[in-house]
Amino acid sequence: MVEEAGATQGNSVVKIDNQQIAVVFDNPHLLKNAKNMLMKHNVVFNGKIASFNHIRNLYHVDCVSTPRLVPKLKEKFVNPTPFLAMNVCQATRTLSNSVAKGLEYYVQTHELQDSALDTAAFVEFHDMLFDVFNSRSSSSSKKPYRGPITAESCHWSFLEVAEGILKSMYYTSNTCFDTRKAKKESKTLTTKQRKPNYLRGFIDNINSIRWLWKTLCEEFGSTELCTNYLCQDCVENLFGEIRSCFQVCGNISLRK
Repeated sequence: MVEEAGATQGNSVVKIDNQQIAVVFDNPHLLKNAKNMLMKHNVVFNGKIASFNHIRNLYHVDCVSTPRLVPKLKEKFVNPTPFLAMNVCQATRTLSNSVAKGLEYYVQTHELQDSALDTAAFVEFHDMLFDVFNSRSSSSSKKPYRGPITAESCHWSFLEVAEGILKSMYYTSNTCFDTRKAKKESKTLTTKQRKPNYLRGFIDNINSIRWLWKTLCEEFGSTELCTNYLCQDCVENLFGEIRSCFQVCGNISLRK
């Protein structure tokens, strides 16, 4: 649909009815796709290889620890049913800062292999990426990327690095843990499996945020941007209110 409107990779701003509109893909669903891809295949990024096996091993080590370091990581998250795999909440709790820190801790205690640090880096990267596109009007020193975007905020330098990482990232066989063989073994996957659409979604979002910030500053004098308002929850809530007002319980077409 966005391609029909004129959006291309590297150009996520389209013109509709003579108005320029930035295409922003829903951040929670992009993160869900990242988590589901990691469950199926290993991923090569920034010279490292991440594997979902490390997250499963983290759960098995942590679930018998007292107290637990990662209490929000549940068994149903590491071995989800097909229906639960579509749940956004389980993705945010799996690719989270607490999971990354848990992986790092158990590597230090030698309860997990050193290679789990690569997965920790992947998880932390996606947690920061999620925060940038879920920023709010207030922030914590522990989660600076969750604060509003401003002209001098830390978001811009991170997005510059993140764009390069996302462009070079690709998936490979879930049995491959050698970066020297990863490219060859990735050929067993389809093109969309090697380079899933969510990667382009994040890259397009980065470009859209840059354009949107420039436009807001120049045309409206904005001093901050909270990206939390750019997710599809606002649209879903609007249609929910409309359905409620008209007492619509079943499916309804756009024409109606």
